[in-house]
Amino acid sequence: YQRRVRGGTEITMMMGVACALMLVLVTRAAYTLVRIRAGTKAAARSGPAKTMAVLGSGGHTKEMVGLLNSLSTDKYSPLGFVVANTDQRSVHKIDDVRKHKDMCEEETPVFFITRTREVGGSFVGAAFKTVYASLWSLWVLARFQPDLLVTNGPGTCLPLILAAFVLRVIGIKEIRVVFVESWCRTRWRSWGLL
Repeated sequence: YQRRVRGGTEITMMMGVACALMLVLVTRAAYTLVRIRAGTKAAARSGPAKTMAVLGSGGHTKEMVGLLNSLSTDKYSPLGFVVANTDQRSVHKIDDVRKHKDMCEEETPVFFITRTREVGGSFVGAAFKTVYASLWSLWVLARFQPDLLVTNGPGTCLPLILAAFVLRVIGIKEIRVVFVESWCRTRWRSWGLL
C-alpha cells in the first residue's frame, strides 16, 4: 500500500511541475506576443544585422532576389538562405545574389527545410510536415543565429516564423521577422500571414 501511495505522490508531483512549467511557458508566450504587438524597438545595433532570407518558388523568389540585391551589405551581413528541399530553381537564384553582392558561398550558407505542402497537396499531410519542418527550423535558426528573418510569404516561411517565435519565448534568441507581403498573391493573403 505504501509503495502505491508513494508512486501516486511522485506522479502528482511530476504533474504539478509539468503544469507549472506549462503555465510559465504560456505566460511567457503571452508576454512575448504583447511585446510584439506593441512594436517594442530593438536596441541600437553597432554592426550589421546577421540576415536570413526565405526563398519560395517562382514569383516569391524573384521578388526576394530583387529585395536582397537592394540591401546594403554594410547593414545586412552575413546573409543566409533557406530554401525548400524540393526547390532547385531558388538554389540557382542564390548564385545571382552572390554574384550581385560579390559574396562567396562561405559567407552565404544555404539551409534546406521540408516543403510543408506541394501545390495542390493535402492540407492534412501539410499539418504533419509543418510540425516536422518547424522542429527542423529550430535547428536551422539555432545554428545560423540570425538577427533578422526576411520573408515574402512562401509557405516555406511558416515553420521558420514559428521557430523564431519559440526561440524568442524560451529566451534563446530574439529574431526580428520582416514579412513583406508579396505581389505574387493576387486573391488572398499568403499562408505565412495567417
